[in-house]
Amino acid sequence: MAKFKHPGILNLVEAPLEDKSVVAFVTEPILTNLAALAHDKTMLDLIPSEIEVKCMALEFMECINFLHTGAKTMHLNLSPEHIYITKEGKLKLAGFNFI
Repeated sequence: MAKFKHPGILNLVEAPLEDKSVVAFVTEPILTNLAALAHDKTMLDLIPSEIEVKCMALEFMECINFLHTGAKTMHLNLSPEHIYITKEGKLKLAGFNFI
């Protein structure tokens, strides 16, 4: 994540720290991911309106376009577990395990 600079990609606040068995890193604050939002009934108030979903989808596709055309790479691990929602209601992409 550190090598990609785009507003749609989850920002690292501190560089990753590695141990023999653990890798830890600090990112910008997030509320949840799309997978948890779909399954957790207590988060229904976080589901945006139809027009907001369309705007979020457009911003997300701009992020994917950046990866393909600007960074010349593919995500290869795109799933609801790797799409996060911030406090501001923005989608952020993470989960770059298989680039």
